Amino acid sequence: MTVTGKTKIVGILGDPISHTASPRMHAAAYDALGLDFIYVPFHVKSEGLGKALDGIRNLNIVGVNVTIPHKESVIPFLDKLDPTAQKVGAVNTIVNENGILTGYNTDGDGFCYALLHEANFALEGKSVVVMGAGGSAKAIANALLNQKIKSLFILNRNTDRARQLATLLSFSSCPITVLDWEDSEISDVLASCDLVINTTPVGMAPDVDALPIRDVSWMHSGQLICDIIYTPSVTTFLKHAKTKGAMTLNGAGMLAGQGVLAFEKFTGQTVPYAVMRREILGA
Repeated sequence: MTVTGKTKIVGILGDPISHTASPRMHAAAYDALGLDFIYVPFHVKSEGLGKALDGIRNLNIVGVNVTIPHKESVIPFLDKLDPTAQKVGAVNTIVNENGILTGYNTDGDGFCYALLHEANFALEGKSVVVMGAGGSAKAIANALLNQKIKSLFILNRNTDRARQLATLLSFSSCPITVLDWEDSEISDVLASCDLVINTTPVGMAPDVDALPIRDVSWMHSGQLICDIIYTPSVTTFLKHAKTKGAMTLNGAGMLAGQGVLAFEKFTGQTVPYAVMRREILGA
């Protein structure tokens, strides 16, 4: 495409950022709809985050997506938060309206979208384990509770942080249990659940052999095992799940789902999910 003075700029902030598939995904959407937009990855260190947000205002950038490690730390630099972002304390999408920066979170709804459209998995009445307690875990857990799941278990190496997440989610009548990493019964709980989601970066390139939990003997064919990582497309965690006969889903679907929702906020237009999904790792 030819960039002109009329071209609108959107981007993504993260550290690292070289792995991101978001530019390809959004570029395909712009081409499909004939929009004069460009999507730019911005490598932003934590110490430069405030200046980067000032740059969005001053350069009249339409908006940005936000990825690791800035989803929570970006909040103090914003002017407004939508209710979901406020509730979960994490932002993955920022829209600039005349210098007013509003934070949104489309991660959780994007994940649920992928569960339904890629795995044909209905959440109502299911028991779920969320591994991790960071920004993505908060967004996904919040969205899961809105889908009337039966029970939610939170597993995180930092138990205090897991308890903080459980408190944050206490608005729901769904039973929420924090699992102690050293508890001998963890495997039994994991085996009893319908859906297990790794929301941590453990297993992401370059440390692709790492597992979010050492013991994976509990995996079985009646489960759906998810990893929000999409590089590599099949993590070691998912490889073990496949070996056990479980259904698996990587993070590509969630990325596409949240991307569709963010795209609507940036452009005011709707793009088909399939347009974005096929750009992720060439899938």
